[in-house]
Amino acid sequence: MLTLFVGKRELGKTTLAVFVSQSYKKRVIFDPRHMINTSPIILSEGQIKGVLYEILDSRADVIIRPKFDVQTAFNEMCFEIMEWIGDNPDVKFCLFIDEIRFVQSPETNQYFDFIVRCTDGNMVAVLLTMHGITDASTDLRRIADFLVLFHLTLAADVDRVRERCGDTVAEKVQTLKPYQYIVWNDRNGTYKEHMDSAKWFVPIQRKVA
Repeated sequence: MLTLFVGKRELGKTTLAVFVSQSYKKRVIFDPRHMINTSPIILSEGQIKGVLYEILDSRADVIIRPKFDVQTAFNEMCFEIMEWIGDNPDVKFCLFIDEIRFVQSPETNQYFDFIVRCTDGNMVAVLLTMHGITDASTDLRRIADFLVLFHLTLAADVDRVRERCGDTVAEKVQTLKPYQYIVWNDRNGTYKEHMDSAKWFVPIQRKVA
């Protein structure tokens, strides 16, 4: 299952994605901005290969925080996750990537592509945050199951929402206040408004976009 969290800065999308990820038994958070501190287990590039798999066997929450080489950290992470998921198909797992624009063409990584396209959507969730819909490639947008839409005003983003979700949702996203959002369910073409952040706000220890 692929969910895109889309919205301008400081609206709560990262915090909400963290909250959603915590409903899964195992979760890995890719944190290129060094903004999320929900786990004491933090790995950087060069520390992931041959290590992340073993950590997931015993720990629920791991943060991948690249220091300099985002792409290497992403590639190493995706390989380890694909292997672990393959060996643990009955464990609910979540991969959350904060600000997908930091990763160059993630859909071209064969391991990430497998995780998104070939795993059981009832057991494996992939969450991506972004400032605008166009930060995700057309390939990823096409297969997204849910769009979580915060306040959007850029014409290109509103146009993409209008094409995917219709006029009503496109108008509503332009009037949302901070911490309000709309979930578009692409499986059945419906949407739901969420206006109360008290139901999902969780501390991630630092101010986030």
